[in-house]
Amino acid sequence: RKKTRSSGGRQSLGGGSDLVETPDIDALLEKFVAQDYLLRDKIEEGDETAGKSEDGKVIAYAMGPRAAMEVGRRQVVYFCSNVLDEKPDPTMLAEIDEDDESSEEEEEEEEDEEGGGDQVLEEEPKKRGKRQKRG
Repeated sequence: RKKTRSSGGRQSLGGGSDLVETPDIDALLEKFVAQDYLLRDKIEEGDETAGKSEDGKVIAYAMGPRAAMEVGRRQVVYFCSNVLDEKPDPTMLAEIDEDDESSEEEEEEEEDEEGGGDQVLEEEPKKRGKRQKRG
């Protein structure tokens, strides 16, 4: 098997004449951050050396706003548990449920403050006059 390197320094094994390239993970992470699927944060950690950036801080990634809207936290938890061949963490699922309940309560409070609640305002249909032929 041939070993190939991506520009990110990661190796992949290719079988026979098939050349297999490992995706450039760093470039993908940059792309996902730019598209708001991921949030990147540098945090200070103890004596760990793996994953540290040039300034000595660890780079941490979290779900971005676009991923939360398009995919959802629950689906990410289930996907990760599936990839890891484990059951979803019940504490994570409970946290998601609590967050969902609190956000629903906040939305209800905002509606009550606005005075609208479930009332639907009806708009009058626009009247269109008939065009007359001039002759």
